[in-house]
Amino acid sequence: MGLFSPEPDPNGTCQYYIFWNRTEKYWHSVKELSLSHVTEEENEIKIYGKWNQFWSEPREQCEVYAYCGAFGSCNQNSLPFYNCLQGFELTSESDWQLNDSSRGCSRKTDLLCENRTSSKERDQFWTHYCMSFPQDAVSMVVGSSGECESACLSNCSCTAYVYDDNGCSIWIGDLLNVKQLSVGDSDGRTLYIRLAASEFPGSSNKKIIGFVMGCVAGIAAALCLLLVVWQKKGGKSRPPK
Repeated sequence: MGLFSPEPDPNGTCQYYIFWNRTEKYWHSVKELSLSHVTEEENEIKIYGKWNQFWSEPREQCEVYAYCGAFGSCNQNSLPFYNCLQGFELTSESDWQLNDSSRGCSRKTDLLCENRTSSKERDQFWTHYCMSFPQDAVSMVVGSSGECESACLSNCSCTAYVYDDNGCSIWIGDLLNVKQLSVGDSDGRTLYIRLAASEFPGSSNKKIIGFVMGCVAGIAAALCLLLVVWQKKGGKSRPPK
């Protein structure tokens, strides 16, 4: 079963667990004995019945641990359940076509920290609304949303942050178990995902405008230089009075 392994409850109950990577418990089943009848035969009590399942976990696909892989978002109300977060793309298209989303998603563009020669623009954050937070948040003591954002930007391994009534939380490394909730869900929160500046609308336009303005400035400087040279040559060629 790959990373998933079924195991009985070590405490000796009737439960069975499925572990991810033998460390994360994400499913268990509970059963009860349904009695059909009890008889007494030769001074011996005999119980007849069968095991009936009355409760199991997870109840929803999105509750499966790391179901969408790293930087994947799970939405119980859509098909397929899994999608990549903004700024990310499928790590393996062939696996996803086989309904295997465990390899998750990868960045389309490296962050500034990861590739300082590619761009001079600072990384930015894409706002995701109505989200269920990833696991393994790191709490930070700050005084404002701006300070929380700066705390994440100052750490090249920080990939997301949240600032709300509970304070500032950041995430280091891969984001797992991110869920897209329905609009109006009381559990929905706002999550800020770190992306390269080029992933934001208008970033390429700014580069084009800068390039055009640079070209125009260069042409203007060249024309001015030619004009000066022409004036000097014109002045020397004039006959004396």
